[in-house]
Amino acid sequence: MYKYTLSFIFLTTFFLVQAQKAPEFARQRLDTVTIASFGNRVIAGKLYKKVKIIKLRPTQVAGVESLDDLLNLIAGVDMRMRGSKGVQSDLSIRGGNFDQALILLNGVKVNNPQTGHHSLDLPVDVSMIDHIEILEGTSGQHFGINAYSGAINIITKKPEKEQAHSALKIGQFGYLKTDFDLAHTLGKLSVYNGFTYQRSTGYLTKDSINNTDFYSIKDFVHLRYNDAKHPVDLQAGYQQKDFGANSFYTSKYPWQFEKTHGYFAGLSTRFGKKITWQPVLFYRLHFDEFQLFRESV
Repeated sequence: MYKYTLSFIFLTTFFLVQAQKAPEFARQRLDTVTIASFGNRVIAGKLYKKVKIIKLRPTQVAGVESLDDLLNLIAGVDMRMRGSKGVQSDLSIRGGNFDQALILLNGVKVNNPQTGHHSLDLPVDVSMIDHIEILEGTSGQHFGINAYSGAINIITKKPEKEQAHSALKIGQFGYLKTDFDLAHTLGKLSVYNGFTYQRSTGYLTKDSINNTDFYSIKDFVHLRYNDAKHPVDLQAGYQQKDFGANSFYTSKYPWQFEKTHGYFAGLSTRFGKKITWQPVLFYRLHFDEFQLFRESV
């Protein structure tokens, strides 16, 4: 037994000594490696532009319930929708985040300055839209900041003649949606007005806090003075949306509730022949009230 113990100690000491010896490597000095890159100057107006135009028709509008549903069908556009009926969604283009996509309404910027979570809190409903222009990547950078990954320009209906439209939808859990739009022309002046009201009592039982209800109003007015030399474009809108944000932002606190409302106005004109000037004046005011514990209110 004594011999085996000595042999074990000897072998262990031998391997420890060998392990402590650092291997010797031959040092060799390499030549300097230079990495260089060269770029070509390109005028911004001549950059490659990829534009998708989604033209809305009555049959297409009938297949979607909100602007969020429509944008979700477009390749390259990622919609992270929380809830249905356009309650709350984050929009991103080609891998960007929700703060890197520019949202335009008839060419006027409407991004929310507080957070991209509410950039789609717009005063227009899908029934008021004529078509949507999607500019991906560098295509939208000539609009300025916020168009890092692209831009989306929402074009509302243009009143070409006297027209009126109304619709009513009723569903389960107290769902009700009504919308109407009215167009009127008087000489060079044209006026368009669209209104949408939507609500639902939610699908949760009365035994628990009903945190899936929502309520929204959208009202939009667009006036155009179609003069060949000095056209004037005036648009204004109001939106209000209250919704139970059931686990929207975190599952740890499922009883979240949020109220938002805001105002938007934009005024633009154009003048000049050889050199065209198009000044744009716009204003947006947005209010957001977030409740983490709805049951305590």
